[in-house]
Amino acid sequence: MPHTDGSAQLTSALDAASRGWHVFPLIPGDKRPALTDWEPRATTDPDRITAAWSAGAFNLGIATGPSRLVVIDLDRPKHPEDTPPAHWAEHGVTDGADVLALLCDRHRQPFPADTYTVRAWSGGTHLYFAAPEGEPLRNTAGDSARGLGWKVDTRAVGGLVVGAGSTFNGHPYEVTHDAPAAPLPGWLAGLLRPAPLPPQKPIRVALSGRGRRTAFLRCAVNGEVERVTGSGEDQHNNALYIASVALGQLVAGGELAEADVTGWLLTAALQVGQGEREACRTIASGLRAPGRGAPAADGRGMSANPIPPLHLYSVPSDPASAPAPPKRERPRTAWTADQLMAADFPEPKWAVPGILAEGVSLLAGPPKVGKSWLSLGLALAVAAGGQAFDSVPVQGGPVLYLALEDTPRRLQTRMGKLLGSQQAPAGLTLVTECPPFPQGGTEAIAQWLDRNPDARMVVIDGFAKMRGQAPQGVSAYDADYVSVGYAKRLADHYGIAVVLVHHVRKAGSDDFLTEVSGNNGIAGAADATLVLKRARGQADGILHLTGRDVDEAEYALSFQPASGAWHLLDGPVSDHTVGDTRATILRYVRAHPGSKPKDMAGELSHVDIDTIRRTCARMAEAGQLTKDAGGRYYPDTDTRTHGTPEVSELSDCPVTPPDQHERPGQSKTELSGLSGPIDGERTAR
Repeated sequence: MPHTDGSAQLTSALDAASRGWHVFPLIPGDKRPALTDWEPRATTDPDRITAAWSAGAFNLGIATGPSRLVVIDLDRPKHPEDTPPAHWAEHGVTDGADVLALLCDRHRQPFPADTYTVRAWSGGTHLYFAAPEGEPLRNTAGDSARGLGWKVDTRAVGGLVVGAGSTFNGHPYEVTHDAPAAPLPGWLAGLLRPAPLPPQKPIRVALSGRGRRTAFLRCAVNGEVERVTGSGEDQHNNALYIASVALGQLVAGGELAEADVTGWLLTAALQVGQGEREACRTIASGLRAPGRGAPAADGRGMSANPIPPLHLYSVPSDPASAPAPPKRERPRTAWTADQLMAADFPEPKWAVPGILAEGVSLLAGPPKVGKSWLSLGLALAVAAGGQAFDSVPVQGGPVLYLALEDTPRRLQTRMGKLLGSQQAPAGLTLVTECPPFPQGGTEAIAQWLDRNPDARMVVIDGFAKMRGQAPQGVSAYDADYVSVGYAKRLADHYGIAVVLVHHVRKAGSDDFLTEVSGNNGIAGAADATLVLKRARGQADGILHLTGRDVDEAEYALSFQPASGAWHLLDGPVSDHTVGDTRATILRYVRAHPGSKPKDMAGELSHVDIDTIRRTCARMAEAGQLTKDAGGRYYPDTDTRTHGTPEVSELSDCPVTPPDQHERPGQSKTELSGLSGPIDGERTAR
């Protein structure tokens, strides 16, 4: 069982540091880092280690790269169907230890057991070795190109292992052989080192034909080939997969042949040292990624599933062969007064009930306040059909997230923290590059929406990158209004929520609307404006909200650094932005209107009656309470609506809006688990 005071984990961390191993805290009882940038922050400093583990019973993470370690992880099958491939099974292999023993026999070497050894929670084994000099070794996984074999992973530069003294699923990591880490045997180092690459030659794909369409295809193919050939040493496979998924869009649309794409990408993969079998498997996986769909009977159909088109490819088709886009009824724009009063309009569609309705919502805030964490968390919740802010139920549907100021690695890290152990929703499409609205961005987003008719939300996280150049000869107000107008037309035509993530001015203001960067044209064109501001007291942020279909309100939020999630706090904002004494008085007076200071003394037993009187008087002066002639205090106003269970506390909209219906098999996952930025291929489990 874990020691809840962290003493045992601290002892293990100090022991590891004394061996020269760089350590950092993992989430208690878990295998994920409790902090971001864990590798550069890993340390051998006893004072820093003591301070960290004195704060809680954190599991122990060891950064293998800075520690100059190579750890061989001998795993065991996780379930009865987890059986070895035929080429291992024919030798009687049942787990990772058997694979390593077989390799030792083949190379006429003894089993390398005389080294520091840890038994993992699952019964597997971690063998610790000192890394060899020369070219650093990288992580490997199973039967990959440089891997040792089935159920055998290695952790070196860029990896981490869970150290002894940690627990997972109630089972401990225990030292079974307390010896110094032996040097990695030379024959194993030789197996783990990549083969020398052949001479590099630029790969250029020539496509026959003329015109804009052919030029676009040629640019797209060569761009993805260069993605693979230009990838870093430990990013080849990831780059190959991304390129395969991206070009898979063009295969699914009948623009390219699957055999051609496979050949081009395989040539690029072999040039950077990928194994042919592994590369073919990665390419096939990318081309058939979930949601990509197969060509229809006419060879040109694109699946309506929420496939992530990595660049929102908008292939210009020949006019004669272009498939007709789905027809959408043009909304009526004129009525007589009696017709308008007799018309029956549907309720607004809500992406997040009470907060994000159909139309354009502007989410603004100062730099580094957490806007991107908030918007990505909302996108994950809506795509999965979970709970926004860990408390607001939302119905699921495809979501497009344009992360124009992020890299794929940063997105992966953030999603890893937000998702925790939950599965990533296939309905969320993430894109890091898109042309500005006037230069084709509007068309690219519209085509994604055509392919995903059930889409509920589009998030544009860096709105400034989508605005494009202002039209010549127009005022700044008109230019800002026009830039939001592109998004407004998309939102109105498709009936979805479009969220524009933007900045605020450096100068503060009593009116949160005037803080939006730019002039009033941006906020004026948007249907709703949300401003996230830092707060004092128990709250980490205050979300100010106003709009055409939402009530003006403000909500107190708390930020969970370990999971990257923003949580909605119960009660009025004032309860969370004042000191503990004032917050207690507010809650008491709200529950007992007309109370006097002496009535509150029982609730504030640690505060003397004179302090309570002075605090109440100051709160009345500040407008937080009202006082009658008899010295009784009353709450000022209630900032939250307390309705029936069928009404959201956020507004008068139903918890489940009328347009949102339960979808078969829809996930009810809550996206608020604690986790850290690490993927499965980098952690020894």
